[in-house]
Amino acid sequence: MSYSVHWSADALMALASIWLRSSDRSQVSATQDLVDDLLSNNPVKNGYLLSEDLFAIEIPPLRVLFERDNTGMIVEVVTVNLLA
Repeated sequence: MSYSVHWSADALMALASIWLRSSDRSQVSATQDLVDDLLSNNPVKNGYLLSEDLFAIEIPPLRVLFERDNTGMIVEVVTVNLLA
């Protein structure tokens, strides 16, 4: 079973800002593609729980926060930022 990965408008805006400021835009794009693949296959195995409904996945240079809906098999990316 695979999950459908949706990026919120805020997450897409944050990702675009990171991409525009990056000195290695191809790395940011490749990382976003990998995040999508990992979350669509198994969000719980590939991420970790932050709070009751909020999970994170960290793949340099990005940290992605997401929520999952098991009933609809949907992962909603709520925000993204650079790893410190």
